[in-house]
Amino acid sequence: MKTYLKKEVLYGMRNYKFLIIFAVYIFFALFDPLMLKFLPIILADQFGGMDITEAMAIDQAGAIQNFLNTNYQIVTLVIAIALMGLVASEIKDKEIIIPTCLGMSLKKWIVSKIFVYSIFIIASSIIAQLICNIYALTIFEGRSIEISASLKIGLLMGVFHIFILSLIIFFGALTKKHGISAFLALLAAYTLPALTGLFNISKYTPAGLINEAGYLVSYFSTDGIISLVWSVGAIAIIILLSLITIESTELV
Repeated sequence: MKTYLKKEVLYGMRNYKFLIIFAVYIFFALFDPLMLKFLPIILADQFGGMDITEAMAIDQAGAIQNFLNTNYQIVTLVIAIALMGLVASEIKDKEIIIPTCLGMSLKKWIVSKIFVYSIFIIASSIIAQLICNIYALTIFEGRSIEISASLKIGLLMGVFHIFILSLIIFFGALTKKHGISAFLALLAAYTLPALTGLFNISKYTPAGLINEAGYLVSYFSTDGIISLVWSVGAIAIIILLSLITIESTELV
């Protein structure tokens, strides 16, 4: 298994996937608070120098909430695009035919991808959230958010993005088309909150992770714990389906 893990680490570094994912996390962790800081000034210029600072009072909590929205909307998109060929492209381009003939296990191949990128996504998400917390605290006054709350938010959003990763791998194994795998994963990501909210079942899906993160507190609500457990279960099931699908895939 060590060989498979090493291969995925080298693959991610060689194709700049780690760099892209980490960069987008950190960029918006720094850019979002800065943008909010200067937004009243920019808008004041548009309204003839009118002072709207009081009307747009933003504190650290507001900056973190804004980054959370950006994390869901934009970072999710970038991750899907960066990782869309993780399985589909290697199958389509027949890159795994020779390794498979030499004894490579397709199941270990899939599991190594999930493990390596899951660890990296979780770490990147938590680091970005901590950076946003500390940076926003230095440039905003008012209500502040505990470091432990940022750790929790980073963890929850990391798990949500791992859910997207598992969908990309599953749809990649199923369709062998990287564009379709990314599209279907993003379709699930962007429609799930609305659909589950409509039927009041968010806590039983990964959409509940976003709701729980939005509370900006360090402790878990009952619904948050339920959502985390169900999300991990959903990821496990999707990975299992991916393993079944890849075993039945014709590589030639």
